[in-house]
Amino acid sequence: MAKVWQIEGWDGDRLVFEREVAGNLTEPEVSAMLQRLTCRYLSDMEIIKASVRKGDPEYAPLLERIGTESLMCYGHGSRHVTAKLKEK
Repeated sequence: MAKVWQIEGWDGDRLVFEREVAGNLTEPEVSAMLQRLTCRYLSDMEIIKASVRKGDPEYAPLLERIGTESLMCYGHGSRHVTAKLKEK
């Protein structure tokens, strides 16, 4: 069976989008994709603060992965995006 990444966008408990992408993408590639999708919910200043070095006093962890389980999750507040690898 082929594997696919199930990508979902959430606003609270409401699913706002769902897509499947190739399962041959690596976890770092999918993480970068989720970070980019998360930026849609951030202001310009929040993106800048999330992009400076972690030791910087202005740093904000808005683009950090949430959790360490098989479900990847990025976002803050009620808006977040997730990805999981599944069998098609």
